[in-house]
Amino acid sequence: MGTGDMSSYERTAWDELAAWRVDRLPSAERHVLPQVVRGGLAKAGELGRGRVDGIPGAQQLVGTLGQALEGMLSVVNKAAEKSMRRSVVLAAYAKRGHVLTDIEDIRKLDLKVVDKVKPRLGLRYASGTAVTGAATGLAVSGGELLATVGTVASAGAAAAPGAGTVIAALAADAAATLGAMTRAVARTAAFYGYDTRHPEEQVFALGVLNFGLARQAGKSAAYLELNKIVQALARNATWAQLNTNSVTRVLHVVYQRLGLRLTKQKLGQAVPIAGILIGAGLNARLLAKLADDADRLYRERFLRDKYGLPDDGVQPTPAADDNPADQILIAEIVNDELDTEGRDARNDEQR
Repeated sequence: MGTGDMSSYERTAWDELAAWRVDRLPSAERHVLPQVVRGGLAKAGELGRGRVDGIPGAQQLVGTLGQALEGMLSVVNKAAEKSMRRSVVLAAYAKRGHVLTDIEDIRKLDLKVVDKVKPRLGLRYASGTAVTGAATGLAVSGGELLATVGTVASAGAAAAPGAGTVIAALAADAAATLGAMTRAVARTAAFYGYDTRHPEEQVFALGVLNFGLARQAGKSAAYLELNKIVQALARNATWAQLNTNSVTRVLHVVYQRLGLRLTKQKLGQAVPIAGILIGAGLNARLLAKLADDADRLYRERFLRDKYGLPDDGVQPTPAADDNPADQILIAEIVNDELDTEGRDARNDEQR
């Protein structure tokens, strides 16, 4: 099968995806706010980041935030995943006259049917996270942040004035945002016929999150990483050994890195008044873009899988200003985990 077997609706959608890749991967971000407003918010955000990056103890604070996120993410993301009821998705299709037994049966339908059934998720998730972002802006003031990072190096995070407020607010906000993102991706996947309860689908969903949270300069690298995941799932025999335990450990590593990436973006919230606007706006913007990216990526995968379309040579070139240290190599993390499992199994046999 190939593109010639697509319906006219699906062929149009396929061409639109090609145009989206050209627009989304190498281009500079497009903005809807007027230049004067963007400039003001950018300066406020840079002020918050500058107050952190240029002060001794900043890295210790980021490390402490990571520790706070570690405990929260496992709880938030389990709850987010469990809240995605597959029966609701199947019921939505049944209401349109398509009685299906399993989520995977959706992939046999025409894309036009999928588009009629699946809801628009962006606004729903964005509105909720905008509220948590505004709350974080209220909870964290520039004075507290300065006091915290200024004394972390010498006194330790726990002893720093305002440290508890800063860490709790930013960690809670980042964890809640990632939880909402996880649920948005799981829901999008389900409406396209992919069940993120399965280990292999959890890994692909990580790739979608990685793409959604990547800076513009890192989008191409994140897209290439997602292609590596798809190819490994299809061709790498060892990836067939993925199980709940191994994926849980991979999730732990990747979510920690995503959490720190998100937290660094959110440090711009630590400015009085401006932080409220930046926190609410950043969360809503992140969720809206993530929902759109997830929809496009699962849409592309739906058509590729349905018509057996291989990687068609899409090899976007990473931007020159992309920092390799910011990239999350998910396929490499999975391979390392499988290698570790293999060594442990061999060692157990030898005992």
